[in-house]
Amino acid sequence: AQAANLVVNGSFEAQTVPLNLFLQSTVPTGWQSYGALAPDILTVGYSGGTAAEGVDFVDLIGGGGAGSLPAGLQQNVALTAGVTYAVSFAYNGDYSTRSLNYSLGTLLAGSVNVSSLNAFSNFGATTVWQLFTAQVTPATTGNYPLAFYTTTGTFGSPYVDAVSVVAVEVPE
Repeated sequence: AQAANLVVNGSFEAQTVPLNLFLQSTVPTGWQSYGALAPDILTVGYSGGTAAEGVDFVDLIGGGGAGSLPAGLQQNVALTAGVTYAVSFAYNGDYSTRSLNYSLGTLLAGSVNVSSLNAFSNFGATTVWQLFTAQVTPATTGNYPLAFYTTTGTFGSPYVDAVSVVAVEVPE
């Protein structure tokens, strides 16, 4: 049996988004805004880019660029001590200088430069979604904040989709 994804709405499909449009400055169901501005939920990116999973994905700098940074989203994920979890998400970017920062409490943290991906840009070649994966094993049971955010840019990108945290190894 496959373990359940502990992330609520990891593919951002809970809201109804008009096809080929977006919901501007909308906090996705199950998530909270990280920073002053809610992300945009998209069905299509620049030049027709589509989601990594399902139909929808998020643009962390929402609102057409108006607002302040950092910008992104977060949610608490309940983890059990001693259990190993697989953490994964798809990411992409546009033509602008951007870094995607991610964290799962103190268990996992990093940054990925999405500037060169040009997935949905009118200014360059497109790339497929990139996949990040890691495993973590918490020493303490509790809620761990899962966050995706950026501190650079004025509009659009980084893009995130297919977020999951799944138990892969449970101690006997």
